[in-house]
Amino acid sequence: MGALLLVGLAILVVVIFKSKKKGLPPEPPDDGLDPEPPLPPPVEIGKIYGKVVEGGDMSIPIPDVLVTAGSYDTFTDINGDFEMQVPIGDYAIILFKEGYGRVRWQRRVPSSGYHMGLLRLYLV
Repeated sequence: MGALLLVGLAILVVVIFKSKKKGLPPEPPDDGLDPEPPLPPPVEIGKIYGKVVEGGDMSIPIPDVLVTAGSYDTFTDINGDFEMQVPIGDYAIILFKEGYGRVRWQRRVPSSGYHMGLLRLYLV
């Protein structure tokens, strides 16, 4: 009688275990690959900003000057002002507008940003 009770109890445990497992999604097969790598840390952003004026008369702003820093670029507004967000690091900052000379600086942009101040372009 005791053996019969143990067999019945074992069958009941197997039935309960199988019925609970049916509701779960199947586990993915082990493909031997590593799990997905963690995401890279967020990139720290700084900004470059300033004002572009005519070299001969610093009271005249120059609009539509192309300002590049590495692969990032923007244009000055009607007041000659510009601002762009870039990851912190070292950049060749270049100003260019047709009819004016090209100007280049090498600058490090920290997370606090880099104010270029008044930048002069001269007519050529």
